[in-house]
Amino acid sequence: MSESDAELRRQVIRTVFLPMAVERTRRSLDTAKALHSAGFLSPAFVWAVRSGEIFFCEGLLFPIEYEASGDVEDAFRRVRDAFRGGKWGAAEKRIRAAYGLTDEDHLAETTSGEDALVYWGREGVGRRGEVVHGREEITEPEFVEWAIGFVERMQQWWTLRAIASSDGPLGNTLRDIIENARGAYEAASAGPVDDAV
Repeated sequence: MSESDAELRRQVIRTVFLPMAVERTRRSLDTAKALHSAGFLSPAFVWAVRSGEIFFCEGLLFPIEYEASGDVEDAFRRVRDAFRGGKWGAAEKRIRAAYGLTDEDHLAETTSGEDALVYWGREGVGRRGEVVHGREEITEPEFVEWAIGFVERMQQWWTLRAIASSDGPLGNTLRDIIENARGAYEAASAGPVDDAV
């Protein structure tokens, strides 16, 4: 892949797909919060879990697949395949590898020491399936609050690690934004920016 193709892909990720993923994630979580406030616990829980899925699929995994192929349809197909049947393990491994987050310093754990995504898969995604198919009803407001809080924490955790990573599209995008801002500032101030600041 040429440098111009790579730059075009990063530009598309930065200006189209990431803002869209962030907005869809936010709207879904806002809907969950509104439903929770109105007392609709099961729908609120479903929308909270949906928000987490949008974040992982469109905010983390899609940029990796699109940067690799440059083909939107192929990238979305790969994302759908990775999460088929609620199996998050392969998608998590792909995300971790792409962002260089494979060592133990980058494991997300619950307070009891369990892998957070395994826990989320069981208590969030699995239970959401039961609710959607009418086999379970969410009756405790605290469980909806847990789901909303979990999604918010995982978004922060993954976003910070992905941005700080020297690998992967989010880290590349952040560095591009910083360099563009630096260039604009230097042009406006007619001088280089001191790296020590």
